Order: sequence, then C-alpha cells, then structure tokens
Amino acid sequence: MPIFARLLLIVLVALLPGLAVAVHGQWTVRELREAEVYDSAARLGASVAGELRQIVEGVERLAITLARVPAVASAVSSPQADATACTRVLAELAGNYPVGIGLAVAARDGTIVCSEAPMPEGVRVTGDHHARAMATGRFALGGYGRAPSGATFLTAAYPLTRASGGEPIGSVLVGIRLDWLAERLSSRFADDDTVVSVADRNFVYLLRVPGPGTVVGQEASAAQRAFATLAEQGAIEGVDQEGVRRIGAINGLAFGEPGAGFDVYIGTGVRRDRVMAPIDAADRQALVLLVGSIGLALGAAWWGGRRFVGAPVAALETAARRWRAGDYAARVGGGIARTDEFGRLRDAFDGMAAEIEARSLALAASEERFRTLSELVPSIVWLARPDGTFEYANERFFAFTGTRSPIAPGDIAALLHPQDRELTVAAWRAAIAGRTPYEGQFRFRRADGEYEWFLARAEPVFDGEGRLTGWFGASTNIQSLKDAEGHRTVLIAELNHRVKNTLATIQGIAQQSLRGDDVAAARRVFEGRLLALSRAHDVVTRGFWSAAPLGEIVGAAVEPFGGGAGGAFAIEGPDRLLAPRTALGLSLALHELATNAIRHGSLSAPGGRVRIAWWSEGAHLRVEWREEGGPPVSEPTRRGFGLRLIASELSRDVADVRLDFAREGLVCTFRLPACDDVPERALAV
Repeated sequence: MPIFARLLLIVLVALLPGLAVAVHGQWTVRELREAEVYDSAARLGASVAGELRQIVEGVERLAITLARVPAVASAVSSPQADATACTRVLAELAGNYPVGIGLAVAARDGTIVCSEAPMPEGVRVTGDHHARAMATGRFALGGYGRAPSGATFLTAAYPLTRASGGEPIGSVLVGIRLDWLAERLSSRFADDDTVVSVADRNFVYLLRVPGPGTVVGQEASAAQRAFATLAEQGAIEGVDQEGVRRIGAINGLAFGEPGAGFDVYIGTGVRRDRVMAPIDAADRQALVLLVGSIGLALGAAWWGGRRFVGAPVAALETAARRWRAGDYAARVGGGIARTDEFGRLRDAFDGMAAEIEARSLALAASEERFRTLSELVPSIVWLARPDGTFEYANERFFAFTGTRSPIAPGDIAALLHPQDRELTVAAWRAAIAGRTPYEGQFRFRRADGEYEWFLARAEPVFDGEGRLTGWFGASTNIQSLKDAEGHRTVLIAELNHRVKNTLATIQGIAQQSLRGDDVAAARRVFEGRLLALSRAHDVVTRGFWSAAPLGEIVGAAVEPFGGGAGGAFAIEGPDRLLAPRTALGLSLALHELATNAIRHGSLSAPGGRVRIAWWSEGAHLRVEWREEGGPPVSEPTRRGFGLRLIASELSRDVADVRLDFAREGLVCTFRLPACDDVPERALAV
C-alpha cells in the first residue's frame, strides 16, 4: 500500500476536523452564557443602587419638609427656644414613617436640641454631614453613625434657616436605621447565592447581607477599597472577604455637589460556581466526548501505524541509531519491499550512509594529518569559534603555559602580560567584528611565571556561502629575535662609544708621537703604540667588549718586547677580568714601560729582567711592574710622553698609578677596579 494511502487512512479515522468544530461550538456557548451572567450581575447592581437611591431621596424630601415646620425651626431660632414641641413632632413622625429612621435637630455648633427619642443633654453630632450641610446649604448624606441608644444609622442632614433667609442656623438630622435597611435589601435582592454590601464615603461598612453583622462599622481593607475604583464600570469578577469568587458590580451614589465623589458604594455579587454550574456541567460532558473521540482517533492511528508503518520505521530508526553511534557501515535492510516508498527510502538512506562512511574516514584521516602537522610545527597552532572563543590548541600551548585542556574562555586573556592585555584584546575584538585577519605582538606567560614575546596571526575561515565558520591562527615565539634586537641596539651604542674613545686615544697618541723633527723615529713610535692598542683591542673583542682577561692583556702587551716562555719577562697572577676601558689603558701603559725599559731600563743591559705580578686587594687588583738587573736608575729631570701617559693621562682609566724610581730598577704599581667574580687560579708565564 502506498504511504499516501496509509496516511490518508489515519487522518480519516482521527476525525480531527469534527473535534475542532465541537470544541469551537462549546467554547462559543460558554462565552454567551458568561456574557449573560455578567449582564445579569450588572443589572442586579443597578437595581440595588436604584432602590437605595429612592430611599435616600425619600429621606431628603422628609428633611426638606421638616425644615419648614415652625416647631422644628423654632427649636434653634433662639437660645430660649422651647424644644418640647419639636420633640413631639419628631417622635410622632418617626413612629408613623414607613422607613426605619431616627430624627433630630442640631444647632449650628452641632449640639442636639431635640430628637424623636430621649437623648442626654449636650450630645453633639458626630460625622461631617452636619458641617457639610452648614457649609453648602444643601442636603448632605453622611456615613456610618451610632446613637447613644446603640442603634446604627446611615446619617444625613439638611440645613435650617430663618424665615427671612440668610445663613443656616442649624440642621435637620435624619438617620436611616441600618438594621431596617439590611432587612429591606435582603428581602428584595439577597439569597444564599447573592450578597449585597453597602459602604459609606469613608469606606466604612453599613451592611452586608446575607452575612455576619460584625462587619457593620468596620473599615474596608486596602484591597477592598481598590474595588471602589471600578465603580460604574459594569460587571467584574473577584474574591470577597470569605474567599468566595463572585461575579458582581460596584455602583456609587452621589447626593452632594457634582464632582465631590460618591457618598455611598454598593457592591453586589453572585457565586460564580453556582451561576456557572450548568455551563460547567456542559463543558465536562463535552470534554468527555472530546477525550473519547481523541482516544478513538489515537487508537485507530496506533493500529494503522503498527500495521502499515511501524515495521519500516523501526528498521530505519535502528539504522539511524547505529549511524549516530558512529557505525556508518550499518544498513537499513530487513523486510521492506523494494517497490513502495519505504523501499526507495531505504535505498536512499543506505546510499547516504555509504557516502557518509567514506567521507568520515577521509575526514578522520585529514584531522589526524592536521593534528600531526600542528604538533610538528615549532609554533602554537590554535582554532577559535566565530565569536573568537578558543576551542583548540596544540600541545605546545599547554607545554609553554602549563595550563590544562580544555581552554577556558578567560584563560587566554589571563596569560597576557598586564601591559599588553587591553591593547591585544581590543585588536582581537576588532578583527572579530570586522571579520578581517588579525596580527599582533604580545608577551605570553610561561609555566614558571616569566613572559616571552610572541607574534600571532589569525585568518577568518568562511564556508561556501560566505558565512564565518571560525578562525585559524598560529603564535610564534619571537623572544630570541627580541633579545637579539635588544643586544644589537646595545652593541651599536657600545660600538659607537668605543670607536669614539679609540679615535680620541689614537688622536692623542698621534699628537704626542709625531712631535719633533725625526719623522722616521716618530713613525716607529707611533706604529708601536698603535700595534699595542690593536693587540689589546683583539683581546677585548674576543670577549665581546664585556670583559678582558688580565693575563692575556699583559701577555699581548709585552710580546713584541721578548715576552713569553724563556723571555726577559716573568709574569704571574690569578686569572681575573678587567673592564674594556681599563684593559686598553693598562695595555698602553705596559707598552710605554716596556719601551722605556729597552731604552733606559733593565732591558737595556744583558741579563736584565722585568717581573709583572698582580694580586687581589678587596674589590681591586694591584698590578706591579718591577725591573731588575739593569743600570742604576734615577728619577729623570724631564719626562717623555710615555711617562706622562702613565702618570697622568692613563691614571683616569687604570685608577691609582704610582712610579718608584728605585736605584735597583723602576717599580710601577697600578691599582685597578676588578669586574669579575672568577675564582682565582695561578697563572705563571
């Protein structure tokens, strides 16, 4: 059977369109019934409000009539007025009036001067209705009031004036008995399902029927007062004091000046569960029918599915689970005819699985080659998501930083040098926002806490439709280049300094050597001094201008004069280092001493010798030149360039220099600053 026929059978059995129509019809009926209930509740509220308005308006007409009775008006016309006639009129009227009322007359200051019932002398009006009647000259409906006898009233006042007019001199006080009013409204409107509540302008309850009388005289809660804002808004739904949900209305009556607000609030409500009981029962019945229909439809669909679709789908699902588990060699197979749609679907799935298997093997091989290559390169290779979050780094990253996999989002920024962090992160974010290549240099923290310089480059990777899929980057350690660059800078500066000093020294040697008329002799002297300086330079250069061995400086200086093994020089001392400038100065000084010894000193006679020795004195070295076996020595009356160079010019480079023209032979002592911590070992030549 074709799959279209199978699906059509399931849809026809399910009968979902009919169920949808049934649900819509039941919902419409419920909405209509609810509208009727709300409309009925609104009409009930309006009827109660109309009844109370008629009662209050009747009381207002009574007060107006009493104000015109001479016996009532005369009770407050003068201080000597007789209230007996007033009391008799009020008592007779109260007894015959169909509405349960209380009557009294009050003077302008609020003192009761007469009433229909006995009252203690000096009683004053409570509430603001008397004062409002005095101020406005109109009928004023008050609120909850209690007489000395204990009776409770809804109070009202109407102003009394003199026959000639003018300001009010008192008021007629009328109180509607609340027990009578509650009985009246209860008999006409209230029952077990319907409640009526009345509150005055100050939100003090006047009555609630049916219900406990204890609410009379109590102020409404803040939540109950909030309902007053819904006055004259039609039917509403809410929860009353007993927690019962009701549908009703809030109505307000105003008898004073326009815009002064409501004087009385009337609340009516019917139990929602009672009035909605019929429609709820109909809903439950409809729900049972709907559930039954759905059950039948699902049963039919289940039977049809198992009979016609279940087996082929199960085979497909089994194969799909194996594919998700990574077994791409799995095939659908099993009990599906090749001629129907499921057969063709099986062939398509099996073909797709074969293709995925081949691609997954190729992808796995490619990933393995990538990982192998990334571990072989001498740089940190990394991948990031489109938002810049790092998701992969080769082992060189973890070996260098000491962090563990996986890479947390905040790890990279935390590993940057604090001085480079803000600029590097900002440049990386700019590249992400613009989807442009990134390049930057920064210092990265090693596992031991030290920092080294890296050059990082990253390229955005896009798919065939131009969507950014991630970032491929590499970070190369360039610390050796930074060190070489810094060393080169230092060397250039040092070379400039040394060249300037050397040129200055050569200039001085030339000026001193080329004096006089004997050009040939001056040339020989100049060349000798230049060679001495050159040999010293060779020694210093081999030490990269950082330090020069003292023994090599001495040996190179005396070598042209017969120094070395078996020669006329005896050299001994520990292996120590000199600063380059000191080494050059000492070399020139030894050259001048040797030249002087050959001309005038110990080396001018057969068997003469020179002993050169040095030893440590704290942070300094003492070098001694001692001539032996030569002609007697006396201090010269005139010193040549060599002695002047030793005594004055070179003393700036080699520190303290002393010359002793002893008869046995010249002794020259140099006190030199040492610049090494090399352990002393004897050096004898």
